[in-house]
Amino acid sequence: MTATASHWFLVISLGAGFVIPYQAAVNGLLSRHLQHPLQASLCNFLGGAVFLSLLLLIIQPSLPAFDSLRRVPWYLYGGGILGVLFVTASLLAVPRIGGTAFLAAMLTGQMVGALLLDHYGLLNVPVQPISLSRIAGIGLLALGIYLVQRG
Repeated sequence: MTATASHWFLVISLGAGFVIPYQAAVNGLLSRHLQHPLQASLCNFLGGAVFLSLLLLIIQPSLPAFDSLRRVPWYLYGGGILGVLFVTASLLAVPRIGGTAFLAAMLTGQMVGALLLDHYGLLNVPVQPISLSRIAGIGLLALGIYLVQRG
């Protein structure tokens, strides 16, 4: 990958990160209005499914062959379950601890998970061993949780 392409992916990643607190806040308000976190999560995913359906209608990619879908390992279809866990956690936590504290804790949890994913090369990610500097970075994120909560 060229340096320019990787810069664009960093910009896309920053943009994706930027919208997460807004998604969490919207989901928290939706949960309050519906008075149940799982109903709010369902509405979140239904909205996402409608949006994706519209995008697919516009882009019009070819459909995958049924045989291709059958050959996909079963656990690769679990991303939606992980998404439900994340969305439900956000809509439960954000109204109680705020967006900053939630994202500080969530980011630290993400980094611990990513550290293990990288170290063991799970799910075909490139192997990047655990190092003292990576552990120190996560420690600083954990310190950030404390500072955010304290303030």
